[in-house]
Amino acid sequence: MRLLIDANSYLNPALLRGVDHDGGRVVRDEQGKEHQVNGADYGVEGFWDKVAKDLVKFDAAPRTCSLVWDGANSKLRRRSFLKNYKAGRDKIPEVSAQLNIARDRVTAMALHLGMRVIHQDKMEADDVLGYLAQTMRDQRNIICTGDGDMSVLFDENTDIWRLGEMNVNPCGPFPHKYITLYKALVGDTSDKIPGAPGFGDAKFIELVAAFGLEGLDEMIRMIEAGRLCELQESVPDLKCLQKILDGEKSVMQSYQ
Repeated sequence: MRLLIDANSYLNPALLRGVDHDGGRVVRDEQGKEHQVNGADYGVEGFWDKVAKDLVKFDAAPRTCSLVWDGANSKLRRRSFLKNYKAGRDKIPEVSAQLNIARDRVTAMALHLGMRVIHQDKMEADDVLGYLAQTMRDQRNIICTGDGDMSVLFDENTDIWRLGEMNVNPCGPFPHKYITLYKALVGDTSDKIPGAPGFGDAKFIELVAAFGLEGLDEMIRMIEAGRLCELQESVPDLKCLQKILDGEKSVMQSYQ
């Protein structure tokens, strides 16, 4: 068994949540809005509290763990075809500076403990974790994360430990492998993934009720083949399919 730790999803909330009464401060941005800036040590302590609980939970030694970080310019690839991807989530410079310091300290401590530390330029940690889970199949993988998107990686060799729960699909009561399709159709406001305008959770439920999981497989086939036009013949049976056709370009970009 190995633990693959989604390090950004642990460090960011550790630093950003709450108030650091020892090393924190409040700063104002150019618009006069106040921001809490916690010190790097506050984030480092919160990060290791979380990791320590995971090590105890799974009776794991540090040498069986890998920390996976976002690489430099990690959003560049997705923004090449979805320009607003994760727009509006940039942090003020003072917070970014503390995050960078905390990341360096966590990395040094992890290496000292015998952990692996992995990142790839122009790649998000999500992509690296996906690659590792799909290629390292010699033993059980447990991805420790706070990010619901990682749930799509659940399979017979990979478990997803998230927010105190194992292998729960945060998008709904359907098999994890359809999360990508769900996001392509419904969208993801936090990541600025548009999906099909007007096609929300209720419409996705209608789709599953009308055509079952086989219908979802067919939808994936059409998207990957660039043949969403085939949906036209099914619109009389389920009116909301027209929204997918109307938003075809957006659906294709979101799926990609």
